[in-house]
Amino acid sequence: MGVSEEYIPINTRDVLEKGLAIYGSSRSTEVEFKTLMKAFQKKEFQHTLGKLIPEEHNTVESAKDLEREMERSINNKEWKKTLLYLKWN
Repeated sequence: MGVSEEYIPINTRDVLEKGLAIYGSSRSTEVEFKTLMKAFQKKEFQHTLGKLIPEEHNTVESAKDLEREMERSINNKEWKKTLLYLKWN
C-alpha cells in the first residue's frame, strides 16, 4: 500500500464538520518488515537499491533553495531519489 498518484476527492471541511477521523498507513506489516530486513543483508539487493541514489546532491541553506530543489524533484522523471543536505544557520 502506498500514496496514490491520483487526486483523491476528500472534502476535508466535511470531515472536520462531522468530527470524523481518517487514518491511513503506508507502513509495512511486521512480517513484511522482517522479510525486507533480510533482503537488505544481500549484496545484490544493496547494489540494486544503490542505483536509486543520485550521483549528485544539493545543499539547501534557505527556503528559496528548498523551493528550487522541490521543483527540481517534481520535474525529475527518473527513478532516482532526491538527496538534499540541509544546512541552516
